[in-house]
Amino acid sequence: MAAIETPHPQWPFRLNAAGTGLVFLEQDEDPEVEQCVQFVLTTEPGTLVGNPKMGFVDPTFKEGGARESDILAVVAKWEPRAPITFTDDEIVGKAQTVGIEVS
Repeated sequence: MAAIETPHPQWPFRLNAAGTGLVFLEQDEDPEVEQCVQFVLTTEPGTLVGNPKMGFVDPTFKEGGARESDILAVVAKWEPRAPITFTDDEIVGKAQTVGIEVS
């Protein structure tokens, strides 16, 4: 395995196989960018003390669920390295599934 030049901890935090430290990802590689998108979309605004405006308002109780335009706007603002496309958007009963691919 090649050495990581610019390490970023994997989120959620995980221990390495030996249990002696954290797993790290290389900055700007696809897995790191993908985890940043996931972090932005699962963080409520006001949660982070250092950046209280960052995040995505939980659409759980919003009629119609999450709108693609809202997701695109939040990702473009907080993680501009991630061009995303929607692979699925389905509402069955009261449950919504949104598939997103970082390309």
